[in-house]
This record gives sequence, structure tokens and C-alpha cells, in this order.
Amino acid sequence: MSWIFEFVLLVHILAVLLMVAAIGLQATIAMLNRAATTPDEARQILKVTRWIPRLFAPATALILLSGIYMGTILVLARQPWGWMAVSLVAVIALAAWSKSSGKKRATTLARLLAECDGTLSPQLEATLRDPAPLFHMALGVWVVAGVVVLMVFQPGIWVSLAVIVVALLATAATRQLTLRRASVRPQLTSDA
Repeated sequence: MSWIFEFVLLVHILAVLLMVAAIGLQATIAMLNRAATTPDEARQILKVTRWIPRLFAPATALILLSGIYMGTILVLARQPWGWMAVSLVAVIALAAWSKSSGKKRATTLARLLAECDGTLSPQLEATLRDPAPLFHMALGVWVVAGVVVLMVFQPGIWVSLAVIVVALLATAATRQLTLRRASVRPQLTSDA
């Protein structure tokens, strides 16, 4: 392999780490939102939310550009391509969905915070405590893990699709556990 390929591989790996950092920041923000007790706390957290697209967008672009370059080289070298196609679609879908859901949530929080009078309204509190961001984070973690498995083992297209389906099923299971935990937590705190 040429030094150019190795450099692009390094950029690809660093971009994946940047994406993981963005997912970690998203998880941290989700936990902080759930713990916010005043509108000022929520406003401070919302300011940090702006960093997610600043990390996620360049990470996605670098992953896609470097991945397409390396994929082209590998296909020309007669390497299996099924895992590359599935990985490409998975990363594009994850990026599009994350951008859409994150922007919608940030806009809703900004609107509710602008309307609040110094206390958490029931709607603002429900939005802050919503477990959906934890689900988004789980989706990111499981899909990235699935793509890493595909990169390591480089299976054919059908096994690659099965790996991503397993990642989506793991996301669904994580969502169910998160929703169950969110519904049990208020009961535990009200009895104490």
C-alpha cells in the first residue's frame, strides 16, 4: 500500500473517533438535559448542543471522502465490495437522521426556553426529560459499531446487511430498556 492510502486510512480512523466524540457529547448533553432543574441550566446546555453538528458534519464528510477513496482503491484491487456499500449507506443514513432529529430538538428547546418565565413549564420539563436523545445516541453507537465490524471482517453484502440489521435491533432493544427505565424512575423517586 502506498503512503497516500495509509494517510487516508489515518484520516478515516481519526474521523471515526471524531464521530464517536460527537456521539459521546450528544449522550452527555442528553444526561445533563434530564438533570436540568432551571431554565438557565437548560440554556447553558443548549449552547453546548451547537457543538454536535460542528463535530458530526466534518467527521461524516471525512469518513465518506476517505472511505470512498479507499473503497475505490480496494475495488480496483478486486477486494470484496459488499461491506463497503452497506457501510456507505449506513453512514449517510445515520448522518442525515442525526442532523434532522438534532436540529428539530434544538429548535423546540430554544422555542420553549424563549417562552419560559423563569421556571420549567411542564412542556419544557417533558422535553428535557424525553428519552429520545438517548435513543439517538444508542443508534449512533450501534451503527458505528456495526460499521467497524464490517471494516474489520469485510464480509459479503448479505452478511453486511445482517450486521446492520443486528445493530438496528440492538438499538431497538436499547430504546425499550431506556423507555422502561424512564417510566420506572419517576415511580421510584415519588415513593422515596
